[in-house]
Amino acid sequence: MKQVMVFTIFLFMLCSLWSQAQLSSYSFNYSELTYTEISSGTVLGNVNSDEQYFTNPALPSGGNQYLGPGFPIGFEFSFAGSTFDVVGIQVNGWISLGKSALGANAVDMRSTSLSAPLNTILGGQADAELVSRISACGTNLKAQEGSGIILAQSGTAPNRVLTVQWKNYRRGNNNESLNFQIQLKEFDMSATVIYGSMVASNIGTLHLGMRAAPAIEDTNYCNRSIPSGTAWNASVAGTASNASAVISAAQVPVSGAAFKWTAPAALQADFTANVTSGTAPLSIQFTDLSVAAGSPITSWSWNIGGQSSTAQHPEIVLYNPGVYDVSLTISDGTNSAMETKPAYITVFNGEVPGVNTSIQMDGNDALVSWDPILMEGGQNPQYYFLYFNGSDDPTGEFYFLAPVAYPATQYRHVGVGMGAQHMFYRVSAVRID
Repeated sequence: MKQVMVFTIFLFMLCSLWSQAQLSSYSFNYSELTYTEISSGTVLGNVNSDEQYFTNPALPSGGNQYLGPGFPIGFEFSFAGSTFDVVGIQVNGWISLGKSALGANAVDMRSTSLSAPLNTILGGQADAELVSRISACGTNLKAQEGSGIILAQSGTAPNRVLTVQWKNYRRGNNNESLNFQIQLKEFDMSATVIYGSMVASNIGTLHLGMRAAPAIEDTNYCNRSIPSGTAWNASVAGTASNASAVISAAQVPVSGAAFKWTAPAALQADFTANVTSGTAPLSIQFTDLSVAAGSPITSWSWNIGGQSSTAQHPEIVLYNPGVYDVSLTISDGTNSAMETKPAYITVFNGEVPGVNTSIQMDGNDALVSWDPILMEGGQNPQYYFLYFNGSDDPTGEFYFLAPVAYPATQYRHVGVGMGAQHMFYRVSAVRID
């Protein structure tokens, strides 16, 4: 029994780790832009700021509270497989991502070192994902005359941006002026660190990069390493969470240097069916249209009117009249995605008189199809006459819709709308000679 329990706990922990998207799958890009200083927004801190957390909009001067409701991002920001909507800011050049649903504990900025945030190994958060953080200049910073932190939201959906800016900060009591921003972008769920004028003095190191759950293991990170004597435009990916960038009077980023990390394309589940309505028994061929992300899709799990399938493109027969939801769950072995289409399939009573067609929707057009029909004596028809009943009552009146020249067995009912899934069509064979 003990062995089973230990295995269960291990399996749970393993699944928890798998559920976290790896930051190593993010793409990285270095570029040199024009640094645009922001001057309006939420002003935080003052000329005496040193070590403070900013976790509560009611306390713009900050304090020693690493827990708080956080500051709104302005949109839902996807990061490492989770969604965040608030942030906390640390004087020492980094931000922490949070979830407003956790209320007063929405952000949790606890860290084993405030000046080295990316290699924290510390649990106890209300949600382990609150260890998620982005560092632009993770080192021991303090304010001076002319210093300030501004948080600003800009743009409209789906191109909103959150910018957090540090102006005129310094390391310790050095004669320095460090200016930089962290930007979160809605359009591509990217995080960008942009440097302005950087005037440094003595040699030191800082953290530049990102970190995500798990909180008690520093295994999920994506950062940059810049050894002494290396230009900042020649950074390399860090091989440990404590990898750092060297900064000195002679080794600083140029103004406009931008370090950007972009989330990989999301796994997307989607599908279509060759028919979405018809009389029972209704045979339906489903086609998987899902889009893979970084890895190929390895499994498909369908639920079609209570029937299940693990085939990529299953064929299902529905025998009973009714309206059916269809759902598809896909996985690439690490991540999964699901698509549900409610009331996607309508099956009518197989004894509806005169209904001998099937319908497949193409946008707002109905593609009406039927099997070839022979005239008495085995002659081919010259036309098919198509009729339709524009209601959901199969005993309602049918109206002439269109002639279709033989041998075509399909008609596009243009612009009829999605309600056509609940209409009835019938066809008859005609010769006029």
